[in-house]
Amino acid sequence: MTGPMENIAILGASRGLGLELAKHLKSSANLFLVARNIESLKAEFSAPHTLQPFDFTHEAQWENLFQQLKSHNAQRIVYCAGGGPYGDYAQKAWKDHMWAYNLNFLFPAFLLHSCLKESKLFQQFIYVGSDICEARPDPKAASYSASKHAMKGLLTSIQSEAPELDVRLFSPGYMDTSMLTPNAKPRQSQMSLLSPELVAKQLWQWAQSPQGDRHKILPSI
Repeated sequence: MTGPMENIAILGASRGLGLELAKHLKSSANLFLVARNIESLKAEFSAPHTLQPFDFTHEAQWENLFQQLKSHNAQRIVYCAGGGPYGDYAQKAWKDHMWAYNLNFLFPAFLLHSCLKESKLFQQFIYVGSDICEARPDPKAASYSASKHAMKGLLTSIQSEAPELDVRLFSPGYMDTSMLTPNAKPRQSQMSLLSPELVAKQLWQWAQSPQGDRHKILPSI
């Protein structure tokens, strides 16, 4: 006899790793799927799953999404959203850099802060980072890299100050998703890329291990 299904929130669920993770958990969890564009999800995800359109870069709506996570009693929160402008830093508009900072750092930092103030709200918080951008320079993706560095610093600091909390950082290498543009260096140099479907399975296996490292690095092939 199986127990009740978990309530799992996946933020950034419309494509890439977030979508693959949602597919992987579709039959075993009650999903609260959040993405800027949910139209592509409607054909595959219906009740008991919940679809919520949301732009993570709109600060005025951050508190509203937090309250929705509370109402759905999300036991695990997985933040998969990410992105940023590609090109020379000075040639990109400041608003584009701020979009990346909000998406990759400021909103998830706000969300984690709000969750930690109500410690019973969640059992596990997972942020999907980047093995590339967190540890080394990433030319043409400076604001994306800066925000990933910042989130890594925040998460590892919280892990140190409150080791009893299950706050985790999952850092894969380059994945073969639509978010990796055709002119990106890994595609131009024909690097081997990680399969997002396999990465999703490894993320979930690691998430379920209570003894798992709080920072999981999954390098590119």
